[in-house]
Amino acid sequence: MVKVLLAEDNRVNQIVASKMLESLGCAVEIASDGNEAVAKVQSGEFDIIFMDCQMPEKDGYTATGEIVALAEQGKLKKTPIIALTAHAMSGDREKCLNAGMDDFLTKPVSESDLQTVISRWVEEGRQADSSGDNQQAAKARLLDIDSFNKLRELMEDNFVNMLNAYFKTVDEQEKKIQNGIESENFGMIMNAAHTLKSPSAQIGAKILSAKADEVEELARADDIAHLEEIKARFSELQALLRDSNEEIRALAKS
Repeated sequence: MVKVLLAEDNRVNQIVASKMLESLGCAVEIASDGNEAVAKVQSGEFDIIFMDCQMPEKDGYTATGEIVALAEQGKLKKTPIIALTAHAMSGDREKCLNAGMDDFLTKPVSESDLQTVISRWVEEGRQADSSGDNQQAAKARLLDIDSFNKLRELMEDNFVNMLNAYFKTVDEQEKKIQNGIESENFGMIMNAAHTLKSPSAQIGAKILSAKADEVEELARADDIAHLEEIKARFSELQALLRDSNEEIRALAKS
């Protein structure tokens, strides 16, 4: 049985997440804030920790830092810590990794999301020890698995054709954004980012969709002063696009 510590201050979220975890065969213990989470880790052993980022008294980032420090000092065994956050922005993902968390889930989480990370970090024993490993693991969480699987069920025999259409669309829009940047055509950038945003969210690539939204809003200002920031966001978008597409192709084969 997998022993889980769920650090979450919202009572409704505690009940729902606990029920989903228990249905997966887990034994769940709840901490309602960061202080309680650190105390429970020190008094008992867990196979995995789900850590809400925003909690009273002590937030999830601070609690994670303390738990990681104790593990590095040899006072605790290293336990994978999975961030639970209401945000899907790539910057939030990096903030979680920098705090010492090993993986990232965006609320509301689904049972399939929980099963995926438990399989990855507990059943398969994949515990990353360096920030490079952490970043590689987080790439596998760029896709909302539940949304992806629901779309596959909906499309049935047309799923492969839909994926091919998606890949063609995002490739075309990526090129248009690049052309828009080179020609300083903010309207082209805005329209291409907008076109990329919706199908990405539909397929489950929500972090990619959020990054496209950032590019769209910067371009909407039609201000040359924003061009360098647009270039930086576009570079991030390209990396997300590459990694998301890799995961989509891998999941499509499963």
